[in-house]
Amino acid sequence: MKKKLLIFGSVVVVALVVGGWLIYDNLSSTTADTAFTLDTVKPSSGSTVAAPAGLADFAGTWTASDASEAGYRIAEDTAIGAQIVTARTTDVTGTAELTGESLSSTKITVGLADLTSDQGLRDTAVRGIYLKTDDFPTAVFEQSTPVPIASVPAAGTPLSISVPGNLTLKGATQPVTAELQAIAGDGVVNIVGTIVLKLTDFGIDPPNIPGLATVKDDATIEFKLELKRQ
Repeated sequence: MKKKLLIFGSVVVVALVVGGWLIYDNLSSTTADTAFTLDTVKPSSGSTVAAPAGLADFAGTWTASDASEAGYRIAEDTAIGAQIVTARTTDVTGTAELTGESLSSTKITVGLADLTSDQGLRDTAVRGIYLKTDDFPTAVFEQSTPVPIASVPAAGTPLSISVPGNLTLKGATQPVTAELQAIAGDGVVNIVGTIVLKLTDFGIDPPNIPGLATVKDDATIEFKLELKRQ
């Protein structure tokens, strides 16, 4: 009997946490963060746009600085209408390796324990129930094949590239594609990008409470990286 009561109590606690988050989320307005764009990137170094240069000038290892940031963007249908939810963290580390002809490797690690939106109860549920950050504290993107780069654009012109790779999230690894835009500065490469994924591919069941909230399965990881030569 005690065991049954304990199990029942655990179920009630989980239901209250999830339900409390959804009720709070859907009875409160939420403000989504603006998507990262190169127009809004503010290099910490105060760098200026570099003059056109050959690819060989960018060869080497580049490391993500403290100005890097990442997060998620997801849509949900709620009792008060459709809305976009975002969260951000500055716990971003990683490197990119450039040769004279290609982006040869990239590995970016994002710490998930500090993901923060404008709703504290939502953050508690996302970290503890859906991402289980105590067991899986990071998300990792690792490039799977080199990406040829034909040439360096003119000064002030972004370079757009698609980078295939593998994303590890909540203990599951799936192939994804990172869509990037990059622009070179004085000793700095600024990048903004997105990765579109399905939550269920990573063992994450989107909340669905009829009449209250339905979280979409499609989600977007978005990030900005300030890379400095190592």
